[in-house]
Amino acid sequence: LKQPMDFCEINTYRLAETKLPTQTPKFYYGDISNETTNYIIITERVPFVGMGGRKKAHLKPYEVEGPYDKCKDYELRGDPKEYYSLIMEVSGRIAGADKSGRMGTKDFVLHNFPTLRAPPGDMRAWGANPTGPSGSAPQARQSQLRIGIQFFSQTAAHFFPSYAVKQEFIDKFTDTLMKFSAYMMEIECWKHEDLNYVALSHANLNVDNAYYWRDEAGKLCCGVLDWGGFGQSCLGHKLWWYFNCSEFELLKDHFEHFLKTFIDSYHESGGPKLDLQTLERMVKLTCLQNLSVMVAAVPDCLRQIPAQDWASVKDRKDWRIDDNLGDKSTLRTTLRSMDNGLRMIEEIGIDRDLQWFIDEIWVKKYHQEPKTRAMIFGED
Repeated sequence: LKQPMDFCEINTYRLAETKLPTQTPKFYYGDISNETTNYIIITERVPFVGMGGRKKAHLKPYEVEGPYDKCKDYELRGDPKEYYSLIMEVSGRIAGADKSGRMGTKDFVLHNFPTLRAPPGDMRAWGANPTGPSGSAPQARQSQLRIGIQFFSQTAAHFFPSYAVKQEFIDKFTDTLMKFSAYMMEIECWKHEDLNYVALSHANLNVDNAYYWRDEAGKLCCGVLDWGGFGQSCLGHKLWWYFNCSEFELLKDHFEHFLKTFIDSYHESGGPKLDLQTLERMVKLTCLQNLSVMVAAVPDCLRQIPAQDWASVKDRKDWRIDDNLGDKSTLRTTLRSMDNGLRMIEEIGIDRDLQWFIDEIWVKKYHQEPKTRAMIFGED
């Protein structure tokens, strides 16, 4: 397919609308041109109260909040913890519906939604490389990291934690991201090895990809939008992509609560009972993957705001960050996700989870030798 994300969205509405254990806009029509790659989808209009910039102080029961935008959790009408907890509950219900067969037979899911790209546990098929990096070439990765370091420690340092300018942190960041790149495909193999942790799930259920209302008792409810990328993959991987645009303080304070909420919802909806620590490690290792992607996106940030202009951008509510440039939130998303990734390394210690993977999975479980510094950094 030339446009698989669009195909996923249309197919999810077309085939799963009545099976999803959550509300979603009614589907009317969808089609794709494989000649032009253009596609069209027509759904029910969500009656957001805030369309056109309108503000309403108090909402009646069932009036739909928003719409909200990515990386703007400060605009939520209630406590962000309540919204993310609800997202965890809904995500657990969707994954549990898959595991219990309510989304269709295994054959139906296999033929209509993206599933695993390689057999579970087959390291060679997943791209593992015992003699070198399985991610980007070391020289290319180091070049990306140097650009990223220049950005977060100098050009836009006022957007990131103060410790990000210190050489000690820069060394830790570099070692962690280079090591992650060296084991990237091995980690992907491990994340998808136990099928209890693999199920149908939304690709990026940030707060802007749902719509919210409250019932007569004031209980927060939601429906879900934007089904591009809906398919079977590692649940821990998906959960990080629900968290990556949140405020870090929310994650720091409630990370375990969110994971437990998902685990309980998944189990109550027909899925197996997951191990909290295993799921947590999957989420944290996916954070490093996301951080790698955001670092690679820094040149795009500098195209949107040239390096010499960043000193004049005082904070995230500057219009150049707050607005969607070119109708896209990519600049704001890169800043928010990169900040979360840097802080997850320094304040949560996810570099230790990476070392755990190397020691306990790569060496002890898979019986492989740890990759040398020469392999990781491409040194002769």
